[in-house]
Amino acid sequence: MSLVVVGSVAYDGVETPHGKVDRMLGGAATYISLAAGYFTSVGIVAVVGDDFAPEDVDLLASRNIDLSGLERVAGGRTFFWAGVYSADMNDRTTLRHRPQRVCRLRPETAAIVPFATVPVPGQHPAGAATKCARADETVSSSPAATP
Repeated sequence: MSLVVVGSVAYDGVETPHGKVDRMLGGAATYISLAAGYFTSVGIVAVVGDDFAPEDVDLLASRNIDLSGLERVAGGRTFFWAGVYSADMNDRTTLRHRPQRVCRLRPETAAIVPFATVPVPGQHPAGAATKCARADETVSSSPAATP
């Protein structure tokens, strides 16, 4: 059995009581794919911008993740979130949020993904809102971004 992961491939800026990183690879689709790749073949369906680093593409590819559904939008910027975690690491405050389309399924990708559950950016994973999208729909991080 194989798995197609539809969601965010992003960059995060994280500050904790233990340190700070201004930009690191993030996104639900990224980490689901990296973890699931230990157990099955995985493909990612996501959108990134021109700023998505070649070394991050190389990392995903090195784990045998199928990146044929990773769309790079010319002139676009990759989803970015930055925040600060509390001393006990139980809470966080968002400092910056640059939305990007979570998923714009192209016709060739839609054929392999009849339905997809996509986390809605800005929602904490503990209470994550999800949207079930038909393969021919566009799911975006804000209603204004939906064509």
